[in-house]
Amino acid sequence: MERNSLKSVVMTVISCSATLAGIAFFLGITATPGSAYMLVFALPLLFAVRLSASRSARQRPEAARKERLRNIVWVIAAALSVVINIFNYYHARHEMAVSAAAFGQYYARHGRYPETLAAAGLGGKISCLRYHWIDGKPLLLCKDPLLLFEHYQYDFQHRRWLEDNGEPVADQPEDET
Repeated sequence: MERNSLKSVVMTVISCSATLAGIAFFLGITATPGSAYMLVFALPLLFAVRLSASRSARQRPEAARKERLRNIVWVIAAALSVVINIFNYYHARHEMAVSAAAFGQYYARHGRYPETLAAAGLGGKISCLRYHWIDGKPLLLCKDPLLLFEHYQYDFQHRRWLEDNGEPVADQPEDET
C-alpha cells in the first residue's frame, strides 16, 4: 500500500469519526428530554455550517461527494432529533393522562388521594412524575419534555393539568381510564 493511499484512508477515518462525534454531540444536546428548545439554536447553526462546507466543496470536486454524504447524514440526524422530541412530547402526554386517571380511580375507591405513587399503582411506571404532600395537600408534577426547567402541575380540585404559570394546559391529555 502506498503512503499516499494510507494517508487518504486515515484522513477519511478521522473525518468520518469527527462527523459521527459531532452527530452524537448534536443528538445529546437536542434529543434528550427537556432539551428540544436547543433545536432553535442548533438547526440554524447546523444549516449555516453545512451550507458553508458545501460551498467550499464545490471548489474541490474530489471533496463534493464526501460533503453530499455528510449533508445527507446530518439531515438524517436532524430529522431523528425532531422525531425523538415529538415522541417525548406524546409519551409525556400519555403518562400525564395515565397518572391523572390512576389518581382519579384511587380517589373514587378510597375517598382520598394516595400517599405515594406506588399506592396509586404508578410506582416506577411513570418517569416524568414527582409526587409529594405539602401542608396536607397532594402535589403532582410532571416534567415538560420539551423545556428544561418547566413542569406541569396537576390541579386535583378541577382535575386538569396546569402550566408553570397556573394556566390550564391548552391541549389537556385525554383521561385513559
